[in-house]
Amino acid sequence: MNRHPVSNRPPTVTLAIMLLLVMGAAFVGLISIIIPGAIQMVGVMVVLFLFFVAQYFIWGKWLYPYVVKLDAARTTETSLDHESVAAESPDDSGIE
Repeated sequence: MNRHPVSNRPPTVTLAIMLLLVMGAAFVGLISIIIPGAIQMVGVMVVLFLFFVAQYFIWGKWLYPYVVKLDAARTTETSLDHESVAAESPDDSGIE
């Protein structure tokens, strides 16, 4: 009992990504022959990429919803405080 139909399509996307990775590695290899510090530059780019990915997950997926929830709670508390002050304060218009 196989629930998923068998696909006869070739894995073109996977092959294209693997080919791009191989070509990129070959390009970096050739550049590293000409420029000795090219591999270190690639290392720095990988570290920066991982830093930006970490920032995305920390702020975008975890902290931003938390900050929005805190802001919504603060806004409701502020509006409740203003309503209670308005209800308790006498009318100072001078009209009797």
